[in-house]
Amino acid sequence: MKFAAFARLSRAVALAAACLASAGAHAQAAPSALTLQFLQPTGQVSPTDSITVQMRVTNTDASQAFSFSEASGVAGMPASSLPAMAWHWNATTSSYEQIAFASYSGFSVGVGYSCSSTFSQPDCAQGPYAFTFGNTGVGTSFQLGAGQSYDYTYGVLNPLGGKAAAGTYTLYNAPLVLFVNGQAADGTLLTGAVVLSDTAGQTFTRTVTAVPEPASVVLMIAGLLGLAGVARRRISPAA
Repeated sequence: MKFAAFARLSRAVALAAACLASAGAHAQAAPSALTLQFLQPTGQVSPTDSITVQMRVTNTDASQAFSFSEASGVAGMPASSLPAMAWHWNATTSSYEQIAFASYSGFSVGVGYSCSSTFSQPDCAQGPYAFTFGNTGVGTSFQLGAGQSYDYTYGVLNPLGGKAAAGTYTLYNAPLVLFVNGQAADGTLLTGAVVLSDTAGQTFTRTVTAVPEPASVVLMIAGLLGLAGVARRRISPAA
C-alpha cells in the first residue's frame, strides 16, 4: 500500500506507513468515530477519461468534535490509540529499530492507496491506471464538529498510455491516516501512523465503455443507410 501525508514524505513517514500496512491495519477497528464513504461510487467513463475519486469523512460522535493541532494534541479519539512506538533508521547498525515516543509534537492527515485495486493490477507501476494522490486540504491542524462531514479529493486515476481497456475497475479501500510526529527520550525525531477510518465493505467502481473505431462507425452508418433504403423501397407504391 502507498501512503501520502500531504506534506513532503520523509523516510520515517514512508516507513511508518509501510509498517502500518504490513501490520494489517486496514482490518483493525478504527480508533475514532470518523467514517468514510466514496462520493459517486459507481459510474461510466470513456477509455481516455481521468477519474477523480472524491471522499467524505463524517464525525459520527454526536457530542464530541474530532480535532488535532500542535498546541492541543488530538481530541475525539482515545489517547491509547496514538502510536507508542515508531520505526527509526539506525545508521550505526544500518537497520530499522523500534523506539518509544516520549512526547508528541505535531500531526497531519494523509491517505493510503492499495495497489491491489484492479485499477492498478498487476501492480502500481504497470496499471492499467496510474494513481496520483489528491489533497485532503487538511494542514497541521483540523477540527470536525460532532455530526459534521468534510469532503476531499482522495486522488486521480489516469489511464496509462492514454487509454484503458474496456471493463469494470474497482477500488476496495481508501484509508484516512493520522501521521504523528514526536521525539524519543534522547531527542530522536520520530514519525508514527494510525488509521483513523477506512472504507471496508465499500467499493468504488468505474465501467470503461468501448468507443467504436472510426472504420466501425463508417460501416455502421453505411449499414443504417442501407436498411433505410430497403425500408423505403418496401413502402413505395407499385408503378
